[in-house]
Amino acid sequence: MTDSIGYVVGLAVISSTSSGQMYGQPLPIHCQINAGGADSVIAPGKIGDIAKAAAQNVRASIKQVLTKIRAPYVGYEMHVEYIQAHGGVEGDSASVAMDIALISDFIQEPVNQRYGITGSLTGNIILAVGGVTEKVKSIMDSDLGMLGACIPWQNKYDIEPLLINMEYEYVQEDGVPGIRIFRGRDRQDPFDIYFCKTKYHTYQIMMGLGETEVEEKMAEQSKKDLEFILNIKGYSKEVDRPLPG
Repeated sequence: MTDSIGYVVGLAVISSTSSGQMYGQPLPIHCQINAGGADSVIAPGKIGDIAKAAAQNVRASIKQVLTKIRAPYVGYEMHVEYIQAHGGVEGDSASVAMDIALISDFIQEPVNQRYGITGSLTGNIILAVGGVTEKVKSIMDSDLGMLGACIPWQNKYDIEPLLINMEYEYVQEDGVPGIRIFRGRDRQDPFDIYFCKTKYHTYQIMMGLGETEVEEKMAEQSKKDLEFILNIKGYSKEVDRPLPG
């Protein structure tokens, strides 16, 4: 796995129809954000109403930041693709993952693909979701090459079942608290789980950028987008102008 722009490893949970037991699974997501569009969010495929509403919440969160940094108004068309989600997607637990992938594409900053993430985004705040124990467990096998996960702060106690018979320690990364589980003997093969309160915490863990850095990059990109659109409009006017004589 390598860091990639516009891609993120979300975490989903499915329920067995026979036993009713829940199982976690990775949910790769790819997003793009294009300037000069219809100022909308598009999520094709079999998407439930709650998932559609979550995508709108993500769009509103990004627009809120653009307003905060006084970025020039540019319509943005946002595309969200759930990769290989053939059974469809429902719920809002992938909304923070969508936000990271969209921001990654917008500022052209790669996301660490060795970390999974789950959480419901409202404004800038990450709220609790269900099935966190199963979701994180689904990517803890060393053979998968994953190094950790970001989960909502309010779900921190859902990690306790994963600590049974495991050696662990508390860690902190740029102010974001977490817990490190050692999957191998002699404190080898660490797996870090970070407890995130805001989407900026996830940017720090998964893109290595703080709030100020992200917002500066967003402001810079929005100015470039405005210049691009104005140039396109100017070119169109020249084309549409009637020839002399």
